[in-house]
Amino acid sequence: MKRKILELEQGIVKIEDYKEEEDKGNLNKVLGNSLGLGFSVSLPIVAGVIFGLYLDKRFGFYPLATLFCAFLGAFLGLFSIIRQIKQ
Repeated sequence: MKRKILELEQGIVKIEDYKEEEDKGNLNKVLGNSLGLGFSVSLPIVAGVIFGLYLDKRFGFYPLATLFCAFLGAFLGLFSIIRQIKQ
């Protein structure tokens, strides 16, 4: 067990015991959110590039579809992050 020192009003100090599991749970939550945000950005970009390469190969306008789909994926990824942060 660890001790947490809390300063209350008028200079009163309160010492509380808390378990390390609370810290581990909080760390897991932060790591999970961070990984989720990373995938929210990277997956749409990668999917856009793959789809753009497919369109370029299929229709023959080489860099345009890849660039367009990559930027579209980046926009969608950033939009997804903004939406998740607002929640």
